[in-house]
Amino acid sequence: MTLAGANLDDIWNSFKAGFMAATISKAVVAPLDRVKIIFQVQNCDYRITNGEVAKFNGIVPTVRRLVAEQGAPSLWRGFLPDVLRFAPAFAFNFLFLEHFRGFVPDKKEHGLPVHVAGNILAGSAAGLSSLVLVHPFDVMRTRIAADHGTGYGRTYRGLIDCACKSLRHTGVTSGFYAGFWITCPSIILGKGVYLGLFETVRSVRPSMTLMESWISAQLIVLISSFITFPLDTAKRRLMLQSGSRDVMYNNARGCIRKVVNTEGVRGLFNGALTNSFRSVGSALTLVLYDRLTRA
Repeated sequence: MTLAGANLDDIWNSFKAGFMAATISKAVVAPLDRVKIIFQVQNCDYRITNGEVAKFNGIVPTVRRLVAEQGAPSLWRGFLPDVLRFAPAFAFNFLFLEHFRGFVPDKKEHGLPVHVAGNILAGSAAGLSSLVLVHPFDVMRTRIAADHGTGYGRTYRGLIDCACKSLRHTGVTSGFYAGFWITCPSIILGKGVYLGLFETVRSVRPSMTLMESWISAQLIVLISSFITFPLDTAKRRLMLQSGSRDVMYNNARGCIRKVVNTEGVRGLFNGALTNSFRSVGSALTLVLYDRLTRA
């Protein structure tokens, strides 16, 4: 099905299923999402590097500290822009995937390897298409989630406040599209594997049980997230520093080089363990979408 050949009901059902699946899964893993972002960017947060705020260590101690210092609702800080980013992005991903899948070579005619490669390329194209639309929400989510302030000491009071300050201080390009270019190869690799392989599994095993579907989705998510995690770390740091008074990185390449030189390769994987736990949410999103579209 391409967009040109689809009716409005097909488009709406695909979008609705993706939106519902993404919203439910994101609500479940939002606390781990915030912990992951804190671990990724704390070494470039001037309040932490200057000693104003103590460094965060460990998943459970970080969760306890956030609850103690900022209250339990703070675990969902950044959830709204994340939903406004991820839910439409996921919905658009599968909407565009349905379009690009119309150009994927048939596995019976061209063989499974060509079919898999076609699905991965279709997933990459779908991810890039939706990225342009939702990247600003990812920037807002990163800045809000990394905000350690409480009460009137918070840098951003919410999504609208963050958007207004970003626009006023850095303009549209730097304010809303910081880290965009390094996100592109991450999307090509990550979404290509994430969407393409799952679509291949669905086509090869159309009648998977719920457990088989979840195991397949979990393995695919772990592979795609591990491949792209260093790029995601660099992206988060570029997003956080945009408009900041302290600029540590001039570009994506310089960011990766500096992290490796000062923190070692391990620095690019800060938060990777937390990310592996929160990947359950991404796998759940794929499974929910699969089940909703079958209903």
